[in-house]
Amino acid sequence: MLFGFILSETGCMDINLKGQLEDPGLTGTEKFTDRLIVFVSDSVTVGNMEALSASGCLGIGIQRADCYCNSKARAFGRRMNSGSRFVAWLSETGVPDNTMLCRILGTTGNSCAPAGNFTWYDTNFQPIVSDMANLFNAAPAFSNAIRLTEAGATAPIGTDDVWTGTAQQGTALTLNCSNWQANTNAIQGAAGQSNMTNFDWTNKASGPCDLVKRIYCFAVP
Repeated sequence: MLFGFILSETGCMDINLKGQLEDPGLTGTEKFTDRLIVFVSDSVTVGNMEALSASGCLGIGIQRADCYCNSKARAFGRRMNSGSRFVAWLSETGVPDNTMLCRILGTTGNSCAPAGNFTWYDTNFQPIVSDMANLFNAAPAFSNAIRLTEAGATAPIGTDDVWTGTAQQGTALTLNCSNWQANTNAIQGAAGQSNMTNFDWTNKASGPCDLVKRIYCFAVP
């Protein structure tokens, strides 16, 4: 019986060790915050999201990106409670489009009208943007740029360094790496730049889907 207990305990330790290797912020006991957090990913990826590395995240596309955001938020104590969710700032085209206007509310579609005086902070608790109207605006009112990663590090600035596929008013752009399924030079994806506070933060230019860029992760209010 003792031998079996030791094996059981070792198995748990192996799982925890694996999780910590994949997510260095994972400590086993999640810490929560009292604020809505937004961060730019520490990981970079080609346009199909396949290179986003986080515990339990497999496959490609927007589902993998959302998984990354949630896994990293949990690992680094960026959630407000155990039911909090994060979404990647990515939009898709289709019938209907799947836009950030709905995704920011934790749902899908394109007919949502997000409202509310919510404030998102970076991982150093600097305010980024307050009020849905200032987030989804042709002239967004950002206090600071989204420069910090889930771990609290400052992300290097690159030209058009964040995949978005999202216009400044939250609608979907047609350049989206084939709805985040493509990783080739022949297909383009729209991108923003993480040191910008005007509309360039989400809609600056586009680039081939074989380039590596980061993603933004937003807490769902």
